[in-house]
Amino acid sequence: MSIKIIELHELTPCVHCGEALCFEKGYGPEFGLCSQCAETVANLYWLVHAGEPLTWPRDERPAAPVKIPPKVKWSILRRDGFKCQHCGAEDRPLHVDHIVARVNGGTNDESNLQALCDKCNLRKGAK
Repeated sequence: MSIKIIELHELTPCVHCGEALCFEKGYGPEFGLCSQCAETVANLYWLVHAGEPLTWPRDERPAAPVKIPPKVKWSILRRDGFKCQHCGAEDRPLHVDHIVARVNGGTNDESNLQALCDKCNLRKGAK
């Protein structure tokens, strides 16, 4: 790194937090934000426009989803008579679906699971 870049680096602080900008990462004077502030702006944008952040701080990342065990899936399909609980279809591929989505606090408890055909499950989404 040349002395000229180090001097510019020290003279160009982030417009939000004042931290020195890193020109090598591409934020620099074009945006005037350090990488941390740029990530915050990106997350706010995605939160407003897509309903969820683009990335999460390391300590706030959501846990990996816990898959429904095959024995529980089979139990739900048997309980529901191998029929879609929304449309009654028996001739379509069935999914075991959460009634209350996991992202909304739902669990893998059998009382929160139902059999849905692929069409109804994909139409429903995480509501």
